[in-house]
Parts: sequence; structure tokens; C-alpha cells
Amino acid sequence: MSKYTWRQIHAWVGIETTRGSKAGKITWLAKTSFNFDDKIETKEDSSSLGWKIDISDIEIVKEYAEGNIEMRASANNIWNFLYAILGKKATITVVPSKVFSHLFTINNDSVNPSLTIFTKEPNGDFHYPLALISSLSISAQVWEPINITASFKSKKWVADNLSATYETDYSFKASHSKIKIADKEAWLNSASLACIESFELNISKENIETFCLNNGNEPVDILDWKIWITGSITAVFSDNDYKDKALNWREFALLFGLEDKSVKIANENDKFPTLEFILPKVKFTDYGRDKDNDNLVKVNLNFKAFQNESWVEPIKVKLQNWVSNY
Repeated sequence: MSKYTWRQIHAWVGIETTRGSKAGKITWLAKTSFNFDDKIETKEDSSSLGWKIDISDIEIVKEYAEGNIEMRASANNIWNFLYAILGKKATITVVPSKVFSHLFTINNDSVNPSLTIFTKEPNGDFHYPLALISSLSISAQVWEPINITASFKSKKWVADNLSATYETDYSFKASHSKIKIADKEAWLNSASLACIESFELNISKENIETFCLNNGNEPVDILDWKIWITGSITAVFSDNDYKDKALNWREFALLFGLEDKSVKIANENDKFPTLEFILPKVKFTDYGRDKDNDNLVKVNLNFKAFQNESWVEPIKVKLQNWVSNY
């Protein structure tokens, strides 16, 4: 047996072809934090055996795994998470055998793609089938890399025999970001870039576990329930546009994009790693400003995306990279 730090643990993930069965194709993840682990829930037997002790036994009634992983957002590693959290994908070829564009939208069904999570530790290798993602967050801060955090719940561990192999990926930085706000989605492309100091987008889902009396202590399946999309913005206050949108409950469209023009995909001059989150219908849910005497006035806003009777997709995510299929 070995003693080791959490830095020595490898982690990777793959989309399951058969729900609940180990994924074949996997993506290794260069993590900054990983706290995914096995969990149990127990039940006490309070039967009396003639002594003053309060219980006569403890048994395990539920076995599962849960936790999250944090990493730098890259052009390759985010694909699995976007597909798992939203559920629908479409891929088109931009340049044959070189550049591909992936579009992710919400699957309005209770059964969404499942993942297998793999871990390689000095004391053993494991995989965790039927992993469902419950939240995905992407955050941007001046001078910092773009970070993503994904949270999961799955079945318990299964012993495995794994080899660690990492592939080249390209990480996004704050300088690659663009934020646009317009009254309508159709006006986003022509809108000016907004000057934002920090931005965060959260896609969260409610996952429901199902069990059978004769199926042991693990969930039979993990289903999707409702989904919500929220976020926050911090910016130096310079005019009343944000205040007007917030206090007058004005609807708007929002685009948060990342593009690294220092990297050519497959040596194609005008094709770069690109990631765009498009929210066609958004409203601010609050309004506030920092008013320190010795600092610039800054506006802090939270927002939420929605869908009304127009049936416009509440979120669309576009990813351009060099991978045709995961």
C-alpha cells in the first residue's frame, strides 16, 4: 500500500455507449481539484438486546459516489461535460478531417447521456459507471485562466486496470474572452464588446435516483429533472444601461465566447479553438454596486436565462475544435 497526495491521482471521463456500462473512449483531464469519491448511507438497528446500548447493528442501505472536478477550460476536455449537462449535440465538418463544429442544446427528456468516471491511484484503479452531471460552471476573471467545475453523482466503484495517457489540449485564458449583450439574439453579432471584470455561468440540473427493492443498495438509474441557467457579472460602472435593464425588468440576449487566435487548428489560417455560450432570453435578478470611497464604483449583477411561449432555445453552446467524434 502507498501513501500519496491527491495530486498523484489521474482522472478522466467518457460518454457511455450503453447506459451504466463502462465507456470505451475516454478523455484524460488535467485537473486542478478533484474530490470525487465513494459514499455510503447507513441505517441503525435500534432493536433491544437487554442492554442499555442504543443500537444492535449498523447496515449499509445506499452506495454511490459523488463529488466534483475543477480544471482549466480547454478546447477538447469540455466536450463531454457539455453533452452530458445539455443532452443534445450536432456536429458539422468545417474543414474535412481537420476542423469540426459542435452545437449543444437542451434535451427535453428525463434520460440524458451518462458518463463513466475513471481514476488511477497508487493504491488501485477504478471506474464509476452511470455518472450523471448535476452542474457545470465556467468562470472568467481578469488575469486568470478560464476555469470550469463539474459535479457528478454515479454508481459505486468498480476495480479496473488503467494506463494514463494525456493528449495535447489548448486552455483558454481571460484574454480570449468576449461578452456581448443585445436586446435581441439577432443583434449579438453586431453588438459591441462589453467591458466586464468577471463573469460566471452556471448550468444546474436536478437529478433523481431510482431504486428497486431487489436491486441492492445502488441506484438503478439517475434521471434528469428540471434545469436552470444562472450567472453573474461584475463591471466598472460607467452608464445606466445595466441599471435600466435590471430595474425595468428588461429582457436581453447574452453571448459569452472564448477564442484563442494564437492557435491554428490543423494549421488552418482562419480556424481557431472557439467556445460560445448563447443565451437568447435573459433577465437580471438583482442589482447592486460597490461604493467604497477609495475604489471605482462597480456594478454587481446576477442573471437568469428562461424560455417563454416563443420556444426559443434557452441556451446554445458552440464548440469548434479538431475532434470529430468523442
